[in-house]
Amino acid sequence: MRADAANAKLQVTKVTTERDALRKSLDSLESGADEREREQRELAALRQKYYRAVEDVETRDSELESKSRELEIVRETLEQLKKVAAASVSGGGGNPADNNNEEGGDGWDCEDAREFTTSCILCFTALFL
Repeated sequence: MRADAANAKLQVTKVTTERDALRKSLDSLESGADEREREQRELAALRQKYYRAVEDVETRDSELESKSRELEIVRETLEQLKKVAAASVSGGGGNPADNNNEEGGDGWDCEDAREFTTSCILCFTALFL
């Protein structure tokens, strides 16, 4: 009987040790699963941040392209104004701004056209270049 009791006690100790080892293994696996879940959440948050950054870059690129087109139009306008100013200063004939309606007094004389053109050139230059 003593031998049976000792064997039973040994079996209980063996099963208890095995149970404790399994519990530690299970705890380790659970903590690993928790870690993976946390990493998945972090990865999802980083993905969202990345997609927002890509969208922001695309928006800014589109705005830059639009501003570039606007700047090109302004430059072309400025070049045309410079040509008009040069033509009016040199007395280029046939300029509609040179026609002064003396009778009605509502036409522009040459000096008014030059001042207006110069003002426009200065404004465009100051604003866009």
